[in-house]
Amino acid sequence: MQDTRSRDIADGQEQNLARNAKSDAPATMDAEQKRRLAHRIAAEMPGLRRYARRLERNPEEAEDLLQDALERALRKSHGWRGGSLAAWLRRITFTVFVNRRARPQREEADIEIDGVLETASPPRQEERLACRDIADAIDALPREQRLALSLAMRPESSYEDNAQAAGMPVGTFRSRLSRAREKLRETLTAPHSPAADWHIT
Repeated sequence: MQDTRSRDIADGQEQNLARNAKSDAPATMDAEQKRRLAHRIAAEMPGLRRYARRLERNPEEAEDLLQDALERALRKSHGWRGGSLAAWLRRITFTVFVNRRARPQREEADIEIDGVLETASPPRQEERLACRDIADAIDALPREQRLALSLAMRPESSYEDNAQAAGMPVGTFRSRLSRAREKLRETLTAPHSPAADWHIT
């Protein structure tokens, strides 16, 4: 059932790409450029869908991610400066994925610090406040540090894989991840923070 729905969604996306490109692509692009862009993006969709499904294991969530990424690609098409369109689309897809994951629900928050996963499903008020503190602390990080931290949350991911996905050298990725973790420790272990009792180290 999910695969059938996914195929239906995919067919609709591919049929509508050209029409969406006419309204969403930058005004500086003429009609022929918009048509070519839509066709090129459509040609990349099978590979982009496989990439989305690696990020989101749930097929329906993967299709939502793909749709959001395609819409963003059309809005931001002026940011593509040539080169590999597939790589550019994957970066956009991953950015959308990270932005979705960087805002945990208030009722539940997952955060990995030095490889230790702390999961909260809080039944009490103080734990809800702690979860909110964690979510706010992650959102307050600079975008580059939030990206590094979100990548590190992926199971069975290596520094090399995460650095490649983020489009940066391994040393840069490790440095940003280290700064993100240190900033979280400072924020979440402050005496006034409800998360201080969680002993995040």
